[in-house]
Amino acid sequence: MPEIEIRPVSETDIPFLSDLEHAYTSEYAWQMDMVRPQNEGTSAAVQVNFREIRYPHPVRVEYPRPSHALLEDWETRSGILVATLAEEPIGYISLALDKAP
Repeated sequence: MPEIEIRPVSETDIPFLSDLEHAYTSEYAWQMDMVRPQNEGTSAAVQVNFREIRYPHPVRVEYPRPSHALLEDWETRSGILVATLAEEPIGYISLALDKAP
């Protein structure tokens, strides 16, 4: 069975990573329902429920930014790890420190 290797990104990986397909297809989404207390003057908690719903057919979700935005974003990241199979990049994860408290 082939093994996937995880390693730090190299400059030669960047063209491969930017050419990866960043869109995805899904048959499911999360629906959120929020229940507020009837009497606004009470201190009752707001209840939030999530449930998974199935679409009637698969939906393609495009990456929401242009590909050049990826390159700009990668320059600000704390690190990037690349997944390779047979020494060819097949995926990545970009890491950021202090993006959210």
